[in-house]
Amino acid sequence: LHVIGTMNTADRSIALLDTALRRRFEFRELMPRPELLEKQTVPTPDGANNINLEKLLEAINDRIEFLYDRDHQIGHAYFMGVNSYDQLERVFLNKIIPLLQEYFYNDWEKIQMVFGDLDEQADIDGRPKAKENAIIGYRIPKVGALLGTSEGYTTRRLYEVPDQIESESILKIYNGL
Repeated sequence: LHVIGTMNTADRSIALLDTALRRRFEFRELMPRPELLEKQTVPTPDGANNINLEKLLEAINDRIEFLYDRDHQIGHAYFMGVNSYDQLERVFLNKIIPLLQEYFYNDWEKIQMVFGDLDEQADIDGRPKAKENAIIGYRIPKVGALLGTSEGYTTRRLYEVPDQIESESILKIYNGL
């Protein structure tokens, strides 16, 4: 009899359970395997391009590993069975973006880095400007107009998660557009 269980060791809320299980069983690390997506592409809505899911996952995970750590990489299972752009868009909006929001709590700039959303030019607040085709956008309100006074307040970005994602925004994640 073989009992196989899975768990996400990045979830620190189960650290005591993790320790107890490690004493009683043997563990095998299973990291994301982008190569399983090697032949899997998704056509863009206009049919002009195909999104390479292997390259997409590699680019996202390389950035997550650099910005956070290797234990928080996104698994290949998120993209298994994705055959249409609508399915891919739903994965981003309902799974990947919320997961990155949890990983980089309140640090939207890092989420933008994962998606390759930032330009080398600076915006009016002196921080990197979002690219035209950024997935995660922001607006910089005029503090005085918003609050009636700007005294004691500095410029601040208000980030926005889209309802829809343009295919060019996903392609740029691994094409560097």
